[in-house]
Amino acid sequence: MRSRVTLPAVLLGALAIAALLMLPRLRAVSLDAAAPEGSASAGTSMEVEAPAAPVLAPSPPPREDPLPSYVRRDPASDVACPRGMLLVEGIYCPGVVHTCVTPRGASAEACARFADTVICEGTLDRRRFCVDEFEYPDMEGATPAVMVDYRDAKRACAVEGKRLCTAEEWQFACEGPQMWPFPTGFERDSSLCNVGASPGKRRADPVSDDADAGVRDGRESSGRRRTCVSPFGIRDLVGNVAEWVENVGGLDDDRPYRSALGGGDFSSVGARCRPVVTSHDERFKAMSVGFRCCAGTRDKVQRPNGPLVLPRGARHVIVP
Repeated sequence: MRSRVTLPAVLLGALAIAALLMLPRLRAVSLDAAAPEGSASAGTSMEVEAPAAPVLAPSPPPREDPLPSYVRRDPASDVACPRGMLLVEGIYCPGVVHTCVTPRGASAEACARFADTVICEGTLDRRRFCVDEFEYPDMEGATPAVMVDYRDAKRACAVEGKRLCTAEEWQFACEGPQMWPFPTGFERDSSLCNVGASPGKRRADPVSDDADAGVRDGRESSGRRRTCVSPFGIRDLVGNVAEWVENVGGLDDDRPYRSALGGGDFSSVGARCRPVVTSHDERFKAMSVGFRCCAGTRDKVQRPNGPLVLPRGARHVIVP
């Protein structure tokens, strides 16, 4: 009877010892079966790879200062205009009268602030054309070209399939549909545009007149001041360099000349959108004179037939 009990106990003990001995091997087999093919645990080696370094997203580029809230760059520019130009479209008034409420010194042209009521004189006209966003060579960050006369400016625009802006086109691109005296509004702020810089010395030029003989080179790179932008998105229209425009009603050989200058330069105290200088003939050139180009639109858009309505704050007067 004793031997019958002893034998099963011995057999059970042996089986338990065998199971304990086989347990590590069975665990390894189960891990190999569960591991995907090609992983470190699928082979005979039990080495564990170090975890891969986390992939970090690249830092976003620094954001540029946004343009002022009043700027409305027409999205149709990409279709209607050559590359680098912006579309200017709206109602143009041939004669705009602003009333100065805060004069600056004795000069009638120097005004710190104008009244926000605008008088429009003459027949309204709907305009649609393209303008270089920056002064020639129309590249942000480039220094505007100077020492170029009216004829050379016209040729440079023609090479690019463009033309020199007329005085009216230039004025409208500067003042916007609101007919502002400055591209930035009714108040002059020399911190917004490169205007009113102190004159210094520069090299003499035989073609420049005496009034320009002492002006230094006070140019800034195009687009440096993002605050100097018109309602259409055109940059540096006042200050920096005066720009050649075509005075359509002007003369070739006497004042008022067809060759005219708009916007004033870096030393101007009265630079605004409307005034143009018509006292320089087509051979004049100076360190403070540059240009930009205009062009017709490439798309065929019919002008709307609705009434021409001026913006709020403008009063229209028909001049006989």
